Amino acid sequence: MQSLLTDSHATHFQDKDEIDFAFSRGGGPALDVQVSRKTPLDVRVGLRPTSFASVLSVEGLPACVARGAQQISVDDGKFLGVLFQKAGRTVCIHKDRQLVVDAGEVTVWHGRSSFEFRMPDRFQKLCLIVPLERFEGVLPGSELHVGMHFPAQDALSQLLSSWLATLAEAVFRVDDQASENLVGVTLDMLAGAMTRSKEPVCSTPRTTLFDRVRTYIDKRLDEPDLSPATIAADHHISVRYLHFIFNERGLTVGGWIRTRRLDQCRAALTDRRPDRSITEIALNWGFSDAAHFSRSFRASFGTTPTEYRRRVFSSVR
Repeated sequence: MQSLLTDSHATHFQDKDEIDFAFSRGGGPALDVQVSRKTPLDVRVGLRPTSFASVLSVEGLPACVARGAQQISVDDGKFLGVLFQKAGRTVCIHKDRQLVVDAGEVTVWHGRSSFEFRMPDRFQKLCLIVPLERFEGVLPGSELHVGMHFPAQDALSQLLSSWLATLAEAVFRVDDQASENLVGVTLDMLAGAMTRSKEPVCSTPRTTLFDRVRTYIDKRLDEPDLSPATIAADHHISVRYLHFIFNERGLTVGGWIRTRRLDQCRAALTDRRPDRSITEIALNWGFSDAAHFSRSFRASFGTTPTEYRRRVFSSVR
């Protein structure tokens, strides 16, 4: 198995503490590396950050890593992970569900979900760590694709796999501008593949219910009293079950409502009509007060509504 990483771009790890620290501080996802006497740690890791996503390449002997509440608290989990298995396989375990990602396959996972990733064989894998805001820019509603799996035998998957294999081999060997271009095109391709894939995220009755709830929320975002209780009552389900169908996708009901409201507000802030104040926009989309809206907007987009609107207007002059 030929290495994807040159010595100048790879770090060889045989110590748990060193790799835990490197992952949590180096721009990658925080991970808890599991070690045992039977499977000593022996992996090579390369990390290439870009403005679009961080590219993480890992190869080595059998290993196991996990993400739990402690790791999620370190990096906040506001990202989607796109896993491409170049060689070997990864067993992804989430609660009582398990997915095997074989060589040539791709899957999508959420940074705020607890997972265990087991690599039982010698392996090579590439992972794109994409901030949610960035992925939303190319694929609105990107979080709905969490759990999507591209099997190796599918023609669309083969095309995607071929591109990701090229990315894995090239991204550590080119200059910064070229790596930016490669990752940017990759995100566009991923968005197209995820949109056009005929494979549902989860082919169960809960998916249909989730889609109905999503549509219901979008139609009522301007209602300040929209809540899990009202949503559950109108769909004749318990609040607990409502939370369950969101949690299994790494989401929360309140977080989804807030995200959709913020998306609508952000779009409204590009409206150049002078009679629309920021407070009016916030209230029109269900926020109870301007201060809460401003804090939420800054936490999600890294800027205040006022600064965002000013930047948008100045860019079109």
